[in-house]
Amino acid sequence: MTFKGMSHFPRLLLPSNVHSLINRLDQEYLSYLNPLYPPDPSLWTQARCDRFNSDVDQLLLLLQVELGTNFVIIDQQKRHAEDPALGEFLVANPNRKPMP
Repeated sequence: MTFKGMSHFPRLLLPSNVHSLINRLDQEYLSYLNPLYPPDPSLWTQARCDRFNSDVDQLLLLLQVELGTNFVIIDQQKRHAEDPALGEFLVANPNRKPMP
């Protein structure tokens, strides 16, 4: 396999803070879907979505700084917003709590 003229993918050495942020975002993202029934609205509030989106932007900046101009980062991470049906869902399911 070639990667822009290279016969192998380069090994990337990233600082521990970048790895920590990647791992934290990965774990947080696992809680985005409704845990009881994924097609139901996500329990993430807008504040939670904003924090996640901001952390994704921070990760992208860190990666750009670490990788420099030798790499192009293609941002395909969906930015999240509170599901418009969350309020109605919470009223119908009083035992469920939003994730602030």
